[in-house]
Amino acid sequence: MKNIRQFFSVIIVVICVSVLTAQEKQPLVDYLPIIPAEAMISIPVESQNKVLSGKLVQRLSQKKFLYEKGLIDKSKSREIVAIYLSEHPTEEEINILEQIGVECHLETWTPPLKNHPFGFFLALLPYEKFQETISKTFIKKIDTAEYENEPHNNNATASINVNNVWTDGYDGTGIKVGVLDSGIDPGYDGNEFPAAFERMDYSAYPTIDPGVNNTVTGHGTHVAGTVLARGTNSIGRIDDGNGASPFKGAAPDADLLFLKIGSDASGGASSAAMIAAMDAGVSMYNADILTMSYGGWYTYHDGSSTTEQKVDWVYNQGVPFFISAGNSGDDDHHYSGTVAANSSTGFIAINAENFAGLSFNLVWYDGLGTNNDLFLEYYNTSQVKYTTDVIQNITTESTRGTESKYSWYYYTVPAGTYYLKVVNNSANSQFFHIYFYRQTTPQLTFVNSDPFYTIGQPASADDGFAVGSYVSRDLWVSSTGGGPYWYGASFVLDGIAPYSSRGPRVNNGIVKPNITAPGSAIISVRDTDVLTIPNSGWIDNDGTTGAGGANYYVMTGTSMACPMAAGAAALLLDKNPSAAPQQVYDAITNSASNSGTGTLPNNTWGFGKLDALAASNDTALPVELTSFTATLSKTGIKLKWITALEINNYGFDIERKITESSNWQKIGFVDGNGNSNSVKQYTFVDNGLTGGNNFNYRLKQIDTDGKFKYSDIVSVTSVPAKFELAQNYPNPFNPSTTIKFSLIKKSNVQINLINTLGEKVAELINGNLEAGVHKVEFNAHNLPSGIYFYTINVEGKFSDTKKMLLMK
Repeated sequence: MKNIRQFFSVIIVVICVSVLTAQEKQPLVDYLPIIPAEAMISIPVESQNKVLSGKLVQRLSQKKFLYEKGLIDKSKSREIVAIYLSEHPTEEEINILEQIGVECHLETWTPPLKNHPFGFFLALLPYEKFQETISKTFIKKIDTAEYENEPHNNNATASINVNNVWTDGYDGTGIKVGVLDSGIDPGYDGNEFPAAFERMDYSAYPTIDPGVNNTVTGHGTHVAGTVLARGTNSIGRIDDGNGASPFKGAAPDADLLFLKIGSDASGGASSAAMIAAMDAGVSMYNADILTMSYGGWYTYHDGSSTTEQKVDWVYNQGVPFFISAGNSGDDDHHYSGTVAANSSTGFIAINAENFAGLSFNLVWYDGLGTNNDLFLEYYNTSQVKYTTDVIQNITTESTRGTESKYSWYYYTVPAGTYYLKVVNNSANSQFFHIYFYRQTTPQLTFVNSDPFYTIGQPASADDGFAVGSYVSRDLWVSSTGGGPYWYGASFVLDGIAPYSSRGPRVNNGIVKPNITAPGSAIISVRDTDVLTIPNSGWIDNDGTTGAGGANYYVMTGTSMACPMAAGAAALLLDKNPSAAPQQVYDAITNSASNSGTGTLPNNTWGFGKLDALAASNDTALPVELTSFTATLSKTGIKLKWITALEINNYGFDIERKITESSNWQKIGFVDGNGNSNSVKQYTFVDNGLTGGNNFNYRLKQIDTDGKFKYSDIVSVTSVPAKFELAQNYPNPFNPSTTIKFSLIKKSNVQINLINTLGEKVAELINGNLEAGVHKVEFNAHNLPSGIYFYTINVEGKFSDTKKMLLMK
């Protein structure tokens, strides 16, 4: 029987790999096989504490197995990883890694933050270089960046009172909302969506390209429509059971930025794609809000993962980030309990469908350095223990003191009820969690599951705003006249959606989700590239069923609730453009409805139901700042700001960010004037700064009750300390990239582009420029893919050459 099952597993591997090679942009995320224990990569004992997840070891081992069997080529055997360091890597450290064969992508550098002791960047790691790489003393931790993330798949806008906010004159005008999702239908440009908007595909990162169409799911088009659709195709509709109002998004005049993260093959997203898109949304495209209706179950469920750290970084850059909570509230994929000291639990029952794979992640929080010893035992349908063919990965610990141990039974199993036991070899009792290896594993369910602690990642980030779902529509009529349709008796109007993931996190009980919004049977824009066959989800444009167009579609999930909240946030920023992320979050949570929610906050509803009108009335500014400037002086940089009105103003923290360090630091405090209705002037001088840097400043205005908001950012560049040519960004690129260089004095500058034959193919700059930091945008639309070099010559006093890679 084992040989038959093993043969089946190999057939699956071969089929999946052939599909992968046909789908050029699809990462090896969902198709890696279970492998025997002897195929696992060994890790030296002294390096094991650097491994952040047993999943990394398993994935590298799986790729090694596939490559050595001839099932994948060398390029597919590399893993995208996150490499953690105490501070920004030095040139020497990068050279060491590149000499090993590690491809470093420093544009993704994310610095250490509060509750995140290390910074990280993404890199491509050959499996055979893993042990050598992890042995380097400057590397503190390493993890996979190929965690699987899935999309978390009118009267809804009326339910959150946005109609009344529109009446007040706020519709999102001038607010750029960045949507990170599966793709978007370009047929709606200038129709349901703005005529022109920025877009880029990060789904196959580190490869990026401008094509953002959906190929397998209409998820992204629907989500973008929920944020800001104009309702163009449904103006003047009659009520056919779906309402008479146009199907507008929550902020129907907001600007759109669309960053594709969902792969062309499956629509799923890797954590690397998400991280790169988050970074670009802030650093390159200057989004005012980000929203992402994707997530997964990573290793620790405690807010410490790479994507969660990147979410916290986005927040620290002054951008609120809305993330769907997940759809695991009723899928029976989580179990929790307590195991006594030096003991084991009773049998934990699992129902399995035919050919299911028994693979689990055991998670427990015991604090940094405690390291209680827990593991899983596997039992068959007769409650007889499997004594062989169970692979136990190493136990790993997060930077927050949460432990994880992945394990699996090597063979697929026939349908039946199987059992686990948690064994505790420690002197302490321990509360634990068991999660399936993958969040979406329909073949397995716990008989006695726990719907709590199911919040997805990165929605569980410290500073991300997690959005759960409630039922605002329980019936709809299709464009063919069919219906009314419904999802079933468990979907109670105005009640929590049964699928909506619950909190808290495993480590500290932090309340998640933050808010709930309408997410069931949401009508939004239909993707005409993918959703091409009429079905019960199609919604008529004008309400005359069976006639005319049907450009709308019904979808359900926290994916639909999340953009509703992001659109409401755009209305708040339209009314108060200087509101800081925490102000936006507080306005939403402080004004939430508690109708039918029980005592708030709780880990089902968060702080309640979204109410956009009440939130928009909760953002009054206690201090009116009329100007804020930064100028060079003989001793440093002088900041000056003026207020026209102050109410309960305790004072101002002055915060500085040097572009290269990418994190804000408090450098001083100035007392406020409490209450004042006259003009007040303030100054602060930042002394002792080194040359050649771009300095950014912001004010954190603090009320006497502790509430605060941030000012806009002002920037000033000091004279550089040396001539310098920086690496272009992004690199690789298609078709545009930016080149930055520094001049210590006014000089004649030449920058040329050279191909691999030494021929000049473009002249980028030839002329006199003032001292300072400069940049030039280069568009290579007329050049073929390949390696190029750009050179700088400054009056014979300075010259340098850098390499760039154009990938089309």
